[in-house]
Amino acid sequence: MSQLIFDMSVSLDGFTNGADPSPDQPMGADGLRLHEWAFGGDDADRAVLDKAWPDGGAMICGRNTYDVSVAAWGADGPSADKRLPLVVITQSEPGEVPANSVYSFATGGIEAALKEARDRADGGDVAIMGGPGVGRQYLCAGLVDEVALHVVPVFLGAGTRLFDDPGGSIGMETLEVIHTHAATHIRLRVIGG
Repeated sequence: MSQLIFDMSVSLDGFTNGADPSPDQPMGADGLRLHEWAFGGDDADRAVLDKAWPDGGAMICGRNTYDVSVAAWGADGPSADKRLPLVVITQSEPGEVPANSVYSFATGGIEAALKEARDRADGGDVAIMGGPGVGRQYLCAGLVDEVALHVVPVFLGAGTRLFDDPGGSIGMETLEVIHTHAATHIRLRVIGG
């Protein structure tokens, strides 16, 4: 069965975006700095990104991430030309969706969204890529196999915290650490709560 990977970029002070995200500024104030490693980093950073977004698989995000990002992503979604399916957890489908897009909308909760993502992934891994709250829900439910953190050397001072309350003790085992100038990439296996 495919792995469920909670994959997030995070600042040194624990934020996954800057203050006040909006459609004009989806990552909030200075939040784009968290993704510079993915778009302007070195060969090691690009290798991490290629591993995170392989040619197969699917992704999951929350509705807030979708709403503030869809204008920038367009029909191809966050994986651009790879066009990985993106399942959006929501209470209701949006009124307008880009034509021929990679998006689907799961209204039955996190387990229904995971089932849909796995069905659409054709055996590939599923990455939770948007919304730390969504990732925390999967972690607390015991559904996450791996956590991939991209720790960026910046203090944002405000925004959305990655782990406000993980819901108790969750054991992890370090699988890999890659240091670059732009980020420290840490891959962890969840070993229990």
